[in-house]
Amino acid sequence: MPSTFWGLNIARTGLNAAHLALNTTNHNIANVNTEGYSRQETKTKAAEAIRIYQPYGMLGSGVEVTDISRTRESYYDMKLWNNQQNFGRYEVTHYYMEQIQLHFNEFGVSTTGFSEVYNGFFNSLDELKNYPSDPNYRNVVINYGMSLSEYFNNISNNLQAIQEEANNEVENVVERVNTYATAIGSLNKQIMTLQMNGAEPNDLLDQRDVLVDELSKLVNINITDTRSDVGTSSYRIKLNGQILVDDATVNKLTVERRTADTKRNPEDIEGLYNIKWATGVEFDEYHVEVGGELRGY
Repeated sequence: MPSTFWGLNIARTGLNAAHLALNTTNHNIANVNTEGYSRQETKTKAAEAIRIYQPYGMLGSGVEVTDISRTRESYYDMKLWNNQQNFGRYEVTHYYMEQIQLHFNEFGVSTTGFSEVYNGFFNSLDELKNYPSDPNYRNVVINYGMSLSEYFNNISNNLQAIQEEANNEVENVVERVNTYATAIGSLNKQIMTLQMNGAEPNDLLDQRDVLVDELSKLVNINITDTRSDVGTSSYRIKLNGQILVDDATVNKLTVERRTADTKRNPEDIEGLYNIKWATGVEFDEYHVEVGGELRGY
């Protein structure tokens, strides 16, 4: 027969579980505007029953909290990360296509767009053939020819400026990838340490996911997150088939300028970047699977 205070002990376990659940709710409300925060929930189960050798069986001993976990679906994370790299790529592409379109100046009423300048030159040639000895018509052809040459020179300079800008952004993206990867590796180390002590660092996991959200917009990534028998997670991020982050280990990218002998296209400006792993392994930035802002630039 249980003691007189057994019922009070059961009530105590219920109050403790309710108190933890209320604190979790308070935490959720406090972080309602926190970027990347995942709602947490308190999970409970019936405490282990006690056998009292009575005909009615075992006696319940209350409730116990088993976990405070994030309500987050990895399926939707993967969907987001896959679409983020497409968004990053086409956002950059759209921006530069608008810049090129602006320089060609073909839309609206314009006397300096390609069509107007090009047609004006050849129309003046058509008129000149009817009056080949007239200096006035010759001067018109010369003027249109000078305008056409100036137009092409300006277009060349503008397109080279765009190429230089995009090249600088390639270096910027590489630096940001390294920064995010380093931060993720640092968080992985903290997460693994806490998990080894039996804790589930929900807020640190949220911080890591926010970094991965940002990283997925820059480049295409493939993530594997596995749990060991002791409860620790192994977190690995692959980029273009190579390991970028392996738990706390980070493999960084680097850039090096192309020489005149290593130009990809003859019309490229000098010093466009090739991307390599810091270990010296080739990266192949033109691979079909490369995505994100890096692919756009």
